[in-house]
Amino acid sequence: MQSCQSKGCWMDVKLEDGSTMKVTFRDYGFFLPVEDLSGKTAVFTGIARHEVISVDDQRHFAEDAGKSAEEIAAITQPREELRFVADGVKLK
Repeated sequence: MQSCQSKGCWMDVKLEDGSTMKVTFRDYGFFLPVEDLSGKTAVFTGIARHEVISVDDQRHFAEDAGKSAEEIAAITQPREELRFVADGVKLK
């Protein structure tokens, strides 16, 4: 699991099929710790949906994750992905 390193406003969760789902928090009403979340388990409630993520939004998330300028510049196409807006999160 990886989270926003600037203020904990999102997390990427690995799913059982090996894919990743970005989880944001309803109305930015709460945030996660920014420390390393690798190996942690998350339980969350809310709504999942497929969305097309713009290049600008992908670059913003990459910057928040601390990606290099080269990795950010390599993002050139919108991408469809599964997203989740959480009402609550519990980390284990």
